[in-house]
Amino acid sequence: MLFAQTGNVYTAITDENGLFQIDSIEEGGFVANVTTSEGDIGSAHASVVQKRPSNSVTIYVEQPGNASISGRVYVDGQTPGEDVMVFVEFPELSKEYATSIQPDGFYRFDNLSATGTFILSGLQASNGALGIEAHYIPDSTLEAEVDLYLDSPTKVNPEFLNPNFENGLDGWTHSENVKLVPTEDYFGD
Repeated sequence: MLFAQTGNVYTAITDENGLFQIDSIEEGGFVANVTTSEGDIGSAHASVVQKRPSNSVTIYVEQPGNASISGRVYVDGQTPGEDVMVFVEFPELSKEYATSIQPDGFYRFDNLSATGTFILSGLQASNGALGIEAHYIPDSTLEAEVDLYLDSPTKVNPEFLNPNFENGLDGWTHSENVKLVPTEDYFGD
C-alpha cells in the first residue's frame, strides 16, 4: 500500500485465503497493488480516516496485459508534489486501476488488460485539486500518452475550513441558538 500524500509504503503477504491485514497505518488515501505468485496483478484505492481507522479493500486480480497509459500530472499548470492519486476506468469493461505519481509528476499504468475508451482522473489530497480526461487506447499500438491537468478549487466553503468546529461556529451559517455537542458524547466511542 502506498500513501500518496506521504509516500509511505506498507507491505503484507496474504494468507492461504488471499486475506491480508496491516495494522498501525497512517490516515489518508492509499493505492494497494498486488502481484500473485502466478503473476496476476491488481490494484485498488481506498482511505483510512480518524473516524474510520480501518478499511476493507477488495482487489481483483487478472492476467497482465500489454496495454499502457502514461503521462504527467499538472496542478494549476505546475508539476505537483507526490500527493496525487491517478485513476483509470474502462467503463464498458468495468475495470479500474489506480496509482500515484512520481515526484516529477509522471504516472504510468503498465500491463493493462484493457483497450478502448477510458476515463483518466486525478485527485491531489492536500488541496482537493481535481481533473478528468476521456481518451482511447487503440488496439494497434496498445498505448496512450495523456497529460492530466488538475485544477485547485477556487472557492472553499467557509464551513470546510472549520469542519470539526474547533473554532466554534466560525464559518457556519445558523439560526436560533446552537449548542455544539462532541460526537463521542452523542454517539459514544
